[in-house]
Amino acid sequence: MAAQIREGIHFVISDRSLRALTLIGGVSNFGLTGYATMLVLFFVNELHLSPSGVGAVMMMGSCGGLVGATMAASLARRIGTGRASTILLLIGGAAALLIGLPSSGDLPVVSIVGMILVGAAVVAGNVIRSAWRQRFVPAHLMGRVITASQMLNFGTMPVAAIAAGWMGANAGIRTTILFMAGIHAIACWSILFTTVGRHKNLPSFDPSDHPQLELKV
Repeated sequence: MAAQIREGIHFVISDRSLRALTLIGGVSNFGLTGYATMLVLFFVNELHLSPSGVGAVMMMGSCGGLVGATMAASLARRIGTGRASTILLLIGGAAALLIGLPSSGDLPVVSIVGMILVGAAVVAGNVIRSAWRQRFVPAHLMGRVITASQMLNFGTMPVAAIAAGWMGANAGIRTTILFMAGIHAIACWSILFTTVGRHKNLPSFDPSDHPQLELKV
């Protein structure tokens, strides 16, 4: 079992495309979870929205995920999986900064637009990259590779919630949201400095890049 786990982790670490996307996903999730932890407090304490207003803003903001899920496949077909993934990361990173910008309850629409764009970009990007990973990873390694990737992607989330709570209590809610959104944005924009972020389509599996697997593929 230990050897199989190591093999899955090694595959993620040794492949530059998987490694880059996994690291970006982990840092991005840290930022996303960090500011999401503060959202209700932000709407109530900073924007002074009513309970029904908070519910309405959250409902409208969450529609972005549905939009992203429906447009992912067509977007990937039109411009390529790699190009779509990169553009969605850039949009999702920039849009997160909008969420904490309003300083009064008169401008919740700015936060709503940011939430919709982030939701659409994150969900559509996850659909495209998850489908690519299903094609890219050899079948006998699929479970181990997905588990290794998710350990980093999801492992940052509880840490982010604790960090955001501490920062919110000491630096302020709005500052925390903007800081965490900035972390998410930096993670997303870092795709421009990777090889996988410059391709029209996400790469196909090449056994020559993983000679230790050639006999198993």
